[in-house]
Amino acid sequence: MPIDWSSQVQSPAKQLLLNTRGTTNAQPTPQDRGLSGVKPVRYESALEKWASQRGAALDFIPQYGSPQPPRPTQKERGLASSSNPSEFLRELSALQVQGMFAMKRPANVSAKDLTENDAIFRGRGAPMATFISKTAHRFGIPPALLAEHLIAEQTAFARLAQVPTNATLAEYLKVTRAFTSEMGLDDFVRDRKSIETAIPSAKSISRGRASSPIAAEAALSELRKALERGAPQAEIDKFMKPQLELPLGDAIAASAAVLRFKTERAKRYIPEFDNLPTEIQFQLVRLFVNPPSGKNNPKGINYIIREANAGRYMNLFDFSDRTAHEANDPSKAKDVYRRATIHTARAIHFDQEVLDDE
Repeated sequence: MPIDWSSQVQSPAKQLLLNTRGTTNAQPTPQDRGLSGVKPVRYESALEKWASQRGAALDFIPQYGSPQPPRPTQKERGLASSSNPSEFLRELSALQVQGMFAMKRPANVSAKDLTENDAIFRGRGAPMATFISKTAHRFGIPPALLAEHLIAEQTAFARLAQVPTNATLAEYLKVTRAFTSEMGLDDFVRDRKSIETAIPSAKSISRGRASSPIAAEAALSELRKALERGAPQAEIDKFMKPQLELPLGDAIAASAAVLRFKTERAKRYIPEFDNLPTEIQFQLVRLFVNPPSGKNNPKGINYIIREANAGRYMNLFDFSDRTAHEANDPSKAKDVYRRATIHTARAIHFDQEVLDDE
């Protein structure tokens, strides 16, 4: 119960309280407040009194109330951006990824693997490099990512990129034909309506000409079994995928549209995508384009989304020393993560050393 200071009865106990500072519910005296004209007397704490009575002195000044920390915290010193441990681990994982790409062998990719496609965009391939950069900007994606994607999906792109000396680039892009199955455009054929809805600029891409369907790569084993037992055509058709024949310029534009579509999908499932380092963004797009196959694959697309959102970015890469040839060995299971890591390293190399992105 608070003391009634208006009371006129002055007991010795109350008078003692009135003359004491720091006591709960006590009021400072006029002298304490410096209102009496008398110089305030410094308050001596019980600890100081105890020390002076014994001829000693404190080697510190006692602090009352809520003293400040004796030194700034890690966050105050800029050594930690967040007090949340998970945020610190997320940043650490991102730095580890960037560190791997900053090594003399970026992402443990040999110089041979890193540079083997450089010549494609030089000499007679320089005009194609310019066209790729312009197309990438048209669809809002990094030119280096599109360049590496084209080489990764079209094994003959090294030949297609060489513009003949007797033709202009515009003529060449118009008369040269490309099949969607060879350009890695199965998603474009299947999801074209969705792509055009999400990426309006994709509507300008040629409708192309329907070509004979081919067997889906993932269904070759099942197709072979069906053919061996003489399955009806209706069942055989389920293992086939439609394809289009497009002018080369439109096929490149379709590839850019697919990359933008996959990028937007990655952003939808990974809200922090735009804040991630380039190395991680490139890797995520590659994995969204070509995730490990199999609906119940433990390291499939759901795993990719979960690890990215948890900030475990190192798990999205394979930094082993396997070469591009070893990662693409057809006699072994597809090494999706190592292949994607090599493609990401090459794309970053293209961006830094090869493409003249104006």
